[in-house]
Amino acid sequence: MKYIIIGFVCILLYKFLSNLYYYHACKRLKSIYIAWISGENNNCMYTKAKVLKLFKRAHIKDAAFFQSEHVGYGQIASYNIQAMSNYPLLNEDHMNYTIRAYNEAIGYFRDEMLNSFNPIFWIDTIIFLPKNILEYIGADTEKVSSKILNVILTAIWWVITAFGVIYHDKIISTVQDFLDKL
Repeated sequence: MKYIIIGFVCILLYKFLSNLYYYHACKRLKSIYIAWISGENNNCMYTKAKVLKLFKRAHIKDAAFFQSEHVGYGQIASYNIQAMSNYPLLNEDHMNYTIRAYNEAIGYFRDEMLNSFNPIFWIDTIIFLPKNILEYIGADTEKVSSKILNVILTAIWWVITAFGVIYHDKIISTVQDFLDKL
């Protein structure tokens, strides 16, 4: 039991510290971006890879902006600009989206830090462990196949949990006997 508590505390601290790091990284990168917009520095281009990783980690979706411009002789060129793959741009729509994305990412990491100490979060994580694992590995939870797999895994999880609660003492003694034989 002591090792379970130590393991849980280590996971809790890791979750808190990693999200604290990402939170401060987002704030720092946002300030670099704002300074770049105002023309105070040129370091924003060097941050693209880190920004894209942070936005992906915060589940920020890419956006496309419709752009059209007069190219002469009565011709208009129109195209879509992907916000993330063209980061950074000095287009007003792109800048507004990017600031909003930074704010969403900062809020996401702040909430994840607070969830580290939220008992409801941990209870939900344990109860809905199969669903959380499917989301973690990137399964599309809206597809029917993922929903069916989630129901099957949840049923298996609940059966295993029920057996674990009912036969707790027997399982511990069996594991201890096995470890003693090693």
